This record gives sequence, structure tokens and C-alpha cells, in this order.
Amino acid sequence: MGHSLGGIFVQLFAVEHPDETAGVILVESVNKDMDKKIPKEKLGRFENDLKFLTFMGKMGAPMGIPRLLRMPSSIIIPRLPKDIQPVAYSLAYRTKSYAAIYDELDAMHESEAEFEKQGTAIKFPDVPVVVLSATIPRDYPPFMVSTGLYGSWKQLQTDLAKSILGAQQIIADKSGHFIQLDQPGLVIDTIDKMVEQVRR
Repeated sequence: MGHSLGGIFVQLFAVEHPDETAGVILVESVNKDMDKKIPKEKLGRFENDLKFLTFMGKMGAPMGIPRLLRMPSSIIIPRLPKDIQPVAYSLAYRTKSYAAIYDELDAMHESEAEFEKQGTAIKFPDVPVVVLSATIPRDYPPFMVSTGLYGSWKQLQTDLAKSILGAQQIIADKSGHFIQLDQPGLVIDTIDKMVEQVRR
């Protein structure tokens, strides 16, 4: 199971290691064809703004600037259980946290390009695949909604489900980008059903 950019890693693992894959659950996953289906100018502006914001956090973290401005590297901490929020904030203000996010963003195109090495006919193993997609424009990376990419993201979710033979798309109608926080029961239920299915 992979969420957001983690969905790319899960998809690639399934393609490269079919014998080790029993099922795939993609939670608001990046679609490998995002570069091809979103205008380059719009996507480039979004990615550059996001990388710049993360870079500034990475540079300012050693001096405590993100902490001073109350800009942790994670946007979901207020939604976490109260008892773990202090630790989460402490981790999210560290230079390593910003550096990890920046490096991940910087390597995103390289990650997507790994699929290109598989050729045009990318074949998933014959296993259950579920695509969990949200409906509320909330908790997405900064600038995704403001740059008008949200509509494209929703369409890419539908396209992702259609591109994988036999995949089932489930719409989380009460969720933003983090379905696992908004509707954890839905995610757990999806996992349980898949485990039951593959054990038959």
C-alpha cells in the first residue's frame, strides 16, 4: 500500500517484483502519467513553488526559522492524536525533515522515469488492485489547489484505476488527500478485504 508519491514506489515494486506482490492498494496515489497529462507550464510552476518552499525550510531550519514562523514540514500534524503531536512537531521542524522532502521532490521525475524503462506496455501482476480516491480539495501539497491542478489530479485518479487491468476504484467521499486520517475505517476495511481475498 502506498499513499501519494509513495504510490509510485508501490506500483514500481509490483511491476518489478510480481512474485512478491499479493495485492496493491493505492491511496490517493500519484499517476505515473502526470507529466504527460498536465500542461508542462502549470505542472512546472507547481513543482517549482513547492520545491522553493521546501528548500527555504531546509535552509532556515538550522536557525529555527520554520519553528519561529510555525511552518513545520508536515501539514497534517494538527490532525494527529493530541498525545503524539509534540513529538511530531519536534520531528517536523528538523532540517532532516525538510531535506528528505526536498530530495524526494527532486527525484520525483526520476522515480516516474523508472516506469519508462519498462516500456509502454506496463503490466501489473495478476493481483487485486484498489485505487482509493478522495473528493475534498484539502490537505494537498501547497499550491496544488491554487494553481488549478486539483481537477487534473482527480481525473488522473480515474485514469490510474482504468490503466490497471481489473483495478477497482473506491471513492472516499468524506476525505481530503489523507484518506487514512479522514476515513481510517475505509482504509482498514479495504486492507482487511484484500487480505481475505488473497488468502482464499
